[in-house]
Parts: sequence; structure tokens; C-alpha cells
Amino acid sequence: MDEIPFVPWAEFCTDGTPHVYNRQRLSSWKYVCVVCGHFDTEHPQTTLIHPRTGASVEVDKGIVRLIQALWARGWDTKFSCQGQPDLDTAYVMFDTAKHRKEFIEAVGKKFKLHPYSRSATTLPYGKLDAIAEHLE
Repeated sequence: MDEIPFVPWAEFCTDGTPHVYNRQRLSSWKYVCVVCGHFDTEHPQTTLIHPRTGASVEVDKGIVRLIQALWARGWDTKFSCQGQPDLDTAYVMFDTAKHRKEFIEAVGKKFKLHPYSRSATTLPYGKLDAIAEHLE
């Protein structure tokens, strides 16, 4: 992917300096601040507290229940996106390939899921809560 120029927005890092987002997307909807690592996203966010690390994590509201179900199983995540109805695809990137493999083994056949990289998998947009319920 070609490098796109950095674009500052009027939000601030924790040290008071403005966020500077790289316009090269990490996913279809997220940008990352090159100063502090903050994500900018078009989806509404909610803050979750990771049950083992105590870290505050910003998560798309539409995928919260699934992320909590994954964490309850001990499957840590790096990134996720609730997806868009017109694209019918959400995704979760797991902390390890082992966690992704265990997730696919637990729900892959029922929901016809396929890994698309070493540690990530795509998910059908309209099935996030059903997948979470299956794991709970």
C-alpha cells in the first residue's frame, strides 16, 4: 500500500500534543496516531477493562459482547472491527495464532468462519451476537 501523508486531527494525546494520524489504514475503518498509538474509527466506541491485565481497551460497540466472550475463554485480541452492514464483514485479530485456531475450532463449522491471516479471522456482520452467545 502506498504511503499517504500524515493528517493531524483536533484531538490530543495524553501528553497534550495533537494526535497525528497516518492515513494508511490498519483496517478498513481505523487509523492510528503515530505519536501515541490512539485509534481513530468511524464506529462508536466503548471502553472495556481487560479481565486479566486491567488495561483499558477501546472496542467498537457492535462487537463488545463477542470480545468479552473471547476474553472469558482466555483468547486475547489485538484488534477488532464490528464491520459494516453493506460489507457484511467484521474481524478479530487474536494475540496469537493458537488463540485464533482454538476460536475457529470452537465456532468455525457452525458459523462458516475462515482465518484470513496467521492470527485473524473474518466474521459475518450479522452474526456477532450469535457467535458470542455460542461461546458464553
